[in-house]
Amino acid sequence: MQVTSLPKFFVIIAGDGYSVPGMKTRRIILNVICFFLGLALFGPFSHLFSQDAVSEALSQLSSANVRGYVQPIVDGFGANLNSGLYHTPGLDRGGIHARLEIVGSGTLVGEPQRYYYAMPPEPFDQEPVRTATILGGIGNTVTGPGGVEYQFQNGQIRTDLFGLGTPQLTVGNLFGTEAIVRYAVIPSVRDFPRPSLVGYGLRHSISQHLPMLPFEATVGAFRQDLRVGDIISVKSANVALMLGKTVSLFTLYGGVQYESTVIDVNYTYTGYGATPDTKVHLSYSSDNVLRWTTGFGINLVGLNLSTDIGVGRVTVVTGSLGLGF
Repeated sequence: MQVTSLPKFFVIIAGDGYSVPGMKTRRIILNVICFFLGLALFGPFSHLFSQDAVSEALSQLSSANVRGYVQPIVDGFGANLNSGLYHTPGLDRGGIHARLEIVGSGTLVGEPQRYYYAMPPEPFDQEPVRTATILGGIGNTVTGPGGVEYQFQNGQIRTDLFGLGTPQLTVGNLFGTEAIVRYAVIPSVRDFPRPSLVGYGLRHSISQHLPMLPFEATVGAFRQDLRVGDIISVKSANVALMLGKTVSLFTLYGGVQYESTVIDVNYTYTGYGATPDTKVHLSYSSDNVLRWTTGFGINLVGLNLSTDIGVGRVTVVTGSLGLGF
């Protein structure tokens, strides 16, 4: 980021190497956020971005622009987290069953995820400017009075796909209902708080009540809670209607899902302009709330393979491998 001939106040906003009291504390929090995003979102793709570079970009954002800059990450994370839960259209009528799965999902990054409209700081014209998100390219530059220039943050993550992998256990069925559970605890790294994921939900067969239907139909609801110490909390929930048909070893399925994801960040800010014990709360909601899903599965003895694509505000590709009886 380059800022030319601006008072120190604007240099603080731009983050061009200027330090203020408490900036170290703020930087620690931002690094925690970046580390969490890299760990939870990218997994094996984490080499595609620099944690320090992302932290630097976030520290330069004004509160008016931070939401638009990171919104693609929020949408992608929420879409990944709400994927892979319902990929069999019906419930096994044979009685008790259990299936342990590994679900992998990836959100496609297209042009709409690479830009947003940001507001430059005063004294520049207060008109929205199209510029790069965290997944975009070079930040746009605006010119103010006297030829002074201000450059928005560059994108920091170079990828066309970012993914998430989660373990999942399905147990059923009782009166046409099965339970789905997700649980994972990631070991702590140095002073980084230990992340944990807990998810639970139910799926119920509609077609058992309507035997004349030529296909299988189920409804499901699921809730997840991911925490990183007391700093970050991610809550997601969804409800879905799935339809499908199984012929021999092959299954075709599809459905509609309503979902929500909220990411909250809480910490005490001691930087520039802070009062004693200034509490900061940042909350981000995913814009991806409705998706249509179409998928295909193969059911072998004790082995289930499936893949599907979900289309909403973002597009998510999901695959799962399950072992069970």
